[in-house]
Amino acid sequence: MSNINLLPWRDALKAKQQRDFWIAFGVAVLVTVVALLGVQNFYTGLQDSQHARNQFLEKEIAILDHQIGEIRKIKEQKKSLKERIALIQTLQESRNIPTKIFNDLPLISPTGVYLDSLVFKDAAISLDGKSEANYRVASLMRNIERKVWLGSPSISSIVALPSADVDLELSKFQLKFGVKLGLQNEDKEVE
Repeated sequence: MSNINLLPWRDALKAKQQRDFWIAFGVAVLVTVVALLGVQNFYTGLQDSQHARNQFLEKEIAILDHQIGEIRKIKEQKKSLKERIALIQTLQESRNIPTKIFNDLPLISPTGVYLDSLVFKDAAISLDGKSEANYRVASLMRNIERKVWLGSPSISSIVALPSADVDLELSKFQLKFGVKLGLQNEDKEVE
């Protein structure tokens, strides 16, 4: 009689508990899988949106790089044009300098000063000449200083020349002064 189970409700309870356990276990696994899939989808969505932002930024960076290249080309062209304009302005400013110098030299040179040579190079003028007295060279220098468009003169040398004529003793001088470009058209004098 020991093999007869008089209480079948215990087996039914045990079977029900086992079935409830497996159902709860299945639900827990299902919830876990759904939660994992949800988390994975969330992070995949974040990665996709970040990837889309990165692609957008890369496209914009490529556009800006292209624009920067164009700006560099424009700046180089601008620099080249400025250099050309500066060269043209320099040429324009200096084209009438020799004429202006030769027009003003008789007005600047006092009586008793004789000019032998004039060299104009790089906005600087070198004069070689002779004078009857040193004060006449000083007067020439003052006249040069009065002209706005001429730079300050500097004398390199004054040498007395030997002369057979006692009445006329000449001194040889070398004088240098600059030309201020852009001001040669002004006839003003400094007082």
